[in-house]
Amino acid sequence: SSLGWAATASTGGLVALLVVRACADGATVLGRGTGGLVVPLLVLGWIAGSALGRGLDGNVPLLAIVGAATMLGAGYRVPLAALVWLAECTHSLPALFLGAVVVLIGAAVLQLDAAGKVHRSR
Repeated sequence: SSLGWAATASTGGLVALLVVRACADGATVLGRGTGGLVVPLLVLGWIAGSALGRGLDGNVPLLAIVGAATMLGAGYRVPLAALVWLAECTHSLPALFLGAVVVLIGAAVLQLDAAGKVHRSR
């Protein structure tokens, strides 16, 4: 498999990949690159969830897909759509509950940030 290296990547390697990918995506967006943000958000979330799963010795595939849903929901500010996507991908009620908690925490953090920006602009 061409992605065989991903199954054996260390936590440190995944964190390094996350940093490099985030910098590359940020540079592309700042440089007005085209192509959208769906795939970059999903990939960043997938890598972050995989790194968390490896660091905690948890269920890496589950945490990877929850991370992808969280980034998708936070990046586009559509937490409900992210949960629907997670439900379609996993068909698992426990995964949906875990995803709901994480996606809603991400949405709450974004709301706090938005409220702070409104307050600072007055």
